[in-house]
Amino acid sequence: FKVKSLTENIQDLTEVQIEGASLEFENFWPLKEESKTLEFKVIICAVDSLKTRQRIWKSLKENTEWECFIDARMGGEVLRIFVVNPLFKPSMEKYEKSLNTKAKEHEEPCTGRSVVYNTQMAGGLMGNIVKKYAKHEDTKMSFTMDITQQEIV
Repeated sequence: FKVKSLTENIQDLTEVQIEGASLEFENFWPLKEESKTLEFKVIICAVDSLKTRQRIWKSLKENTEWECFIDARMGGEVLRIFVVNPLFKPSMEKYEKSLNTKAKEHEEPCTGRSVVYNTQMAGGLMGNIVKKYAKHEDTKMSFTMDITQQEIV
């Protein structure tokens, strides 16, 4: 599971043990009730649907109690990661624009080609971003990796 892999990578990189929640958005999301407040500072989005991402973002963008939002997207051998800081408006605008694309979603699920190393890379990169957040280091707002070509796009 993505959450298990990511929590292990974070512990390996930072020696900090975190608690991961691998639950469906509809059954877990704490902001679905208006009276609830967000208890998390770092939110990692690793869902497979653009519609679910849009719903998560709609809940998050008005509530800026969080400090770091990380969204990893995969399709075959292409990996894209967005890092959003609610205090840095350009990161929020760039992320929101990525959700409003009219381009057809990738037809293949992220594991459609059984590209296990892509998910491991995503977990490692997100673990590194969490480490940078914890150490107050800068990170890029987004980056795309084309594993086939072995390059960052």
